[in-house]
Amino acid sequence: MKKIKNFLNTYSLSILAGFFIGTSYIPLPPWANLFCFVPIWLLWQKLANESSPYKKIFIAGWITQFILTLLGFNWITFTAHEFGYLPWPLAFCVLMIFCAFANLDIPLAGVCWFYFQKKLKLSAPKSLALMAIITALFEAWVPTLFPWNYGYPWLWANLPIAQTAELIGFQGISSIVILINVGSYYIWQSLKSYQTQPNNKNKRQLLLTFCATAGAFVFLNIAGVGLKKSLPQTDSEINAVIIQANIGNLQKQQAEKGWEFREYITGRYVDLSKKALSEIQSHNDTTVDFVLWPETAYPYDIDQRYWSTESALQKHYPPAARTLIDLSQDLGTNLLIGGYGYSPQDGKLTNTFFVIEKNGEIQPHPYYKTILLAFGEYIPGDQYIPPKIRELIPAGDFSRGTGPQIIQIESPDLKIGPQICYESLFPSFTKNLSDLGAEVIFNVTNDSWYGTWQEPYQHLYMTLARAIEYRRPLIRTTNTGISTAILADGTILQKSPLNQEWTGLFKIPYKKNPTATFYQLYPWLIDSLLIFLLLLIIGRASFERVKKS
Repeated sequence: MKKIKNFLNTYSLSILAGFFIGTSYIPLPPWANLFCFVPIWLLWQKLANESSPYKKIFIAGWITQFILTLLGFNWITFTAHEFGYLPWPLAFCVLMIFCAFANLDIPLAGVCWFYFQKKLKLSAPKSLALMAIITALFEAWVPTLFPWNYGYPWLWANLPIAQTAELIGFQGISSIVILINVGSYYIWQSLKSYQTQPNNKNKRQLLLTFCATAGAFVFLNIAGVGLKKSLPQTDSEINAVIIQANIGNLQKQQAEKGWEFREYITGRYVDLSKKALSEIQSHNDTTVDFVLWPETAYPYDIDQRYWSTESALQKHYPPAARTLIDLSQDLGTNLLIGGYGYSPQDGKLTNTFFVIEKNGEIQPHPYYKTILLAFGEYIPGDQYIPPKIRELIPAGDFSRGTGPQIIQIESPDLKIGPQICYESLFPSFTKNLSDLGAEVIFNVTNDSWYGTWQEPYQHLYMTLARAIEYRRPLIRTTNTGISTAILADGTILQKSPLNQEWTGLFKIPYKKNPTATFYQLYPWLIDSLLIFLLLLIIGRASFERVKKS
């Protein structure tokens, strides 16, 4: 009991920081984002003067990252149970393991800060600035399975600060939010001083600190409003229909293994597509340009060896491909679907984005998913795992594509940027699509493994963020929700319900040949500025030490 009490006395601020950060994750509001790091920074400053500081500082940061991960990513338990077929107790153990390693950027940042603090004997202001800069850099650089940052919650909260992502990206917003925590740190210190000595000087200091910190956040939101108003006018429009057939995991797995559900799943998507277009045409004269099916929606693999763009040779298409060709011609629209193909490189199964044009031609070069989800679509180092053990691990063995690519559609004339599920979490992937000239991003996703509590909302807004960073509309279709679209100005259109059969018509205005955003041209800007400030503090402190000696 005494050990527990001593532990809590030592690390209570770590627990508090983890609670602040974890309870500011989507789908909860970002209520503590502007001050969530203050407790752990206060504790690091305190532990720096105790024995075994490296160990204690790491433990303090580790506790914070463990708790924030437990609160912000507890859907891992559901996924381990649903996807891995683990009993709930073992699924919870998987969550505990994930929490132990998911966000090591925080404890590593603390150790790195103390190393420089010990070497350079920094003054309090410089020490705090260094701590914040290192925290921001490590948050951006230390790899993690799900690259979350503190910029996304502002899009969820629908605040104008999200619009500044076209300049600095959501990672840049995240870094600035961490730096704003420095102001909150000084507010706390000024408040303590005022409570101890409630004089005019301390009161003025408290007010100035508060106004400066709040002013920085208000300025970013005002800038966001201005950026949205200054966007160029769109000059084109497409109409897209999203098909969400609400295919459950058991049905998908059985279809993938060749069981009886393949025809049932195909029938669901075909019937929903026909019904959606029939209803649209009966109510208005809208021309539907695209019908979208989600990731791995089509339960048959399509062997590209039989593909041909010559109409005379279409009889060589296998039945699985013929079904899609007939549907696109019957609907009179382009069909974009997620399905299975074979890699031209190694012949292995691929997670693929297919395009069947309204004239019945299948695009000869589909997009093969490039960024695969570890432990879902491949096992890291699986070449070293004995085959018999590998067969027991419930993870795919997909081949990787060669990288982002653009697919040109003839009618309407459009350059589409295909993006499959997990790839939306990486800004660099969408940057490459934008650099190649993509005018509209089409995202196909399967979030049916993750439950209905956190992950569908987190993944949704991390995906939608790409539209603002590169100012291109993004249409997202999923198996079980949440399907929607976001315009280049950040306007989010109708969202589908979770775990329900649903279809939706989206009118998407867009800009032909859009210009590159500032973030697209200079994605390294914020990190470069942080590195410059880091080197400036270290260099100046080193010079002062040499000068004194």
